[in-house]
Order: sequence, then C-alpha cells, then structure tokens
Amino acid sequence: MIAFPDNLCNQIKKCAIVAVVTVDVPSQAVQLGQVLTASGIGAIELTLRTSHALECMRAIADSVPEILIGAGTVITPHQVQSVKSAGATFA
Repeated sequence: MIAFPDNLCNQIKKCAIVAVVTVDVPSQAVQLGQVLTASGIGAIELTLRTSHALECMRAIADSVPEILIGAGTVITPHQVQSVKSAGATFA
C-alpha cells in the first residue's frame, strides 16, 4: 500500500486553490510552477494525459519544491506508484 502524508488535507486547505493543468514540456512545467507560486497558488495537479506528464512532474518537484504537487487522471495502482516516485504528494 502506498501512503501519502497524514496532514495532506490540511496542506490542500491552506492552498485554497489547486491549479489543474495538462503540460507536456518539462521546461514549460517548471516555468508554470514558478509563476503559480509567485502568484500565491501553492498547489498544482498535473494530469497524466500526456506522454511526458511524469517527467514534467519530476521537473517541477526538483525545481519548485515549495509547490504541492498532485496527479490527476490516475486510474491504476501502477500510476499511483509512478506519480509518487515523480514527486506527487497526492493523486
């Protein structure tokens, strides 16, 4: 079983807004994460609808550690493990 942080609900509540995005270019994902945090948005959910979604997630996790990262369109247990490995805090 894969565990996510116990205080996750409180972390998401503090954010108030979760930006839900689909992005396929890691460098653009990092820029997007930086712009969101600079604008006061503390959480992002990346959908798994693109071929580079996990790579984008890793890039944001590495370059914008202050943003809470989630994954959307997660439909299999394998994907849960993959998004957690890529830096997601929630799915």
